[in-house]
Amino acid sequence: MTEFSYASLLKRDPIPFDRERVRPYVEGKKILVTGAAGSIGSEICRQLMPMKPKMLCAMDHAETPLFWLKQELPDIVSALVDVSDSESIQAYRTIHWDCIFHAAAYKHVSMCQENQVRAYTVNVIGTLKVLCLPYDRFVLVSTDKACTPVSFMGYTKQLAEFLVNRVSDGRIVRLGNVLGSQGSVIQIWEEQIKEGFVKVNKDARRYFLTVQEAAQILITVSTLEPGTYVPDMGEQVMIFDLARRFVSDYCPAPFQALLDHSGVPSPALLDVPFELYSLGANENRSERLVNIDETLVDTEHPKLRKVVKT
Repeated sequence: MTEFSYASLLKRDPIPFDRERVRPYVEGKKILVTGAAGSIGSEICRQLMPMKPKMLCAMDHAETPLFWLKQELPDIVSALVDVSDSESIQAYRTIHWDCIFHAAAYKHVSMCQENQVRAYTVNVIGTLKVLCLPYDRFVLVSTDKACTPVSFMGYTKQLAEFLVNRVSDGRIVRLGNVLGSQGSVIQIWEEQIKEGFVKVNKDARRYFLTVQEAAQILITVSTLEPGTYVPDMGEQVMIFDLARRFVSDYCPAPFQALLDHSGVPSPALLDVPFELYSLGANENRSERLVNIDETLVDTEHPKLRKVVKT
């Protein structure tokens, strides 16, 4: 599936990006991206490189994904570093960074729930260690699950937001679910449909945006005044509606095994059964973009709102 097709699933206009406006904040600058081999971090690197930063350091602990990013973007400086490891990250204190995009985190709710010590170490302690580097601007990739959290992952991101607000004059961006990211719901459905089913909850609702939108929003926020920001991702989407849209509109091309010899989608493709499941104790029926003591106000960007205390 292409980025365009992911965006089409959302049935809304893409969030606009003014590349020329942000260029002066990138061109000739020294920029660090943590979690650079992940979906959002690597897309940030792709968006930044054409704007000619003086140095773009791509930091990640995953060797092979970082290797492939280096093949794609040979001018980046690769940094094979675990952000929670004090000794490894210490070497990067010798550079004064114009901007740090902190995308390194564990994000899967179930994995963080089962591996709480590691999730806390990376999402909280790792954030604190990156905050101790010298920089002018700092941008944290956060999530709507940090608002009134019910999962351990949400709590760790809420703590990361707290650290950014207390330790630095930084910027925070709360994102919804990122379509096309590693382990996203679309990837799960792509695997399930090969087995002839799609597993979905019929009541859950989520905010969605594409990987490209997420990266461009983060870059835009790096140019704004410090604070916490939320993109306008439209209305929350019913997961069940998204699943039906995916099955009816986007399955034929990737799943040739479900086509008959003439290339026409088989009835099996159009009648994929949905297996319904109940939400777990660590999952919300719907997500919030602000905590109970916060509200949103407009900014100069038509699709970005700032979080303020009430």
